Amino acid sequence: MADFSGEWQFGRHWRVLGGVSNLTDLRCCSRVLLFGGMTEPALGRQFHAGIAYDL
Repeated sequence: MADFSGEWQFGRHWRVLGGVSNLTDLRCCSRVLLFGGMTEPALGRQFHAGIAYDL
C-alpha cells in the first residue's frame, strides 16, 4: 500500500494541500477484530484536497 501527499505554499499565509491514500488501490485487511477473528477490509483509493490559511 502506498500513499502520496503534498502541499504548495503561495503568498505569506496560504497553502494548497492534496493527496491520494491507497495509491495502488490494494484490497487488503486493515485490521483483525479481537473477538470473533473477523477482518475489516481496507478502504479503496481515496483523494483529499484543501486550502489552508496560516496566521
